[in-house]
Amino acid sequence: MMHSVENRFIAIVCGAVLVFVAPLIALFLTLSSERVARERLDHTQVLMRTGAEALGKPLWDFDTDGIRQIAKALAAGENVMAVHIGDNLGTISVRIPDKLPRIDAGGYTVLSNEVRYTSQDGERIVGRVEMWVEEPGLVFAALLKDALPLTGKDSGKR
Repeated sequence: MMHSVENRFIAIVCGAVLVFVAPLIALFLTLSSERVARERLDHTQVLMRTGAEALGKPLWDFDTDGIRQIAKALAAGENVMAVHIGDNLGTISVRIPDKLPRIDAGGYTVLSNEVRYTSQDGERIVGRVEMWVEEPGLVFAALLKDALPLTGKDSGKR
């Protein structure tokens, strides 16, 4: 008879934990993944604005080597899929990687910013920088992506 009471007690405690604690854990993971996604997007926007400021002089001078180096630095961002930099005249178009990666039905955001240069005649818009940024999913997806080297962007590199 004692084992029956103990088993019922354990079942009630496990059920209560499952009913009350599991939804709280799920809520915590959802809220924290949204926060992580927001922070990653903010970080990428700061990176893009900084890159746009750095691109003013090279675009004004038609310095494609400098533009390519800045594009590579922008593309090295944590969740950046591709970068495209172009001038207003259409003569310069730098894309890292050369072709856009295969983009499925969603899961990315395109950020763009004007590139400005302050010359003696005043401030001018000399081009545009665009970044394709993947939208992070749940925390578990981000953890799995970092833990498994053969998924995501690393799949063709090894």
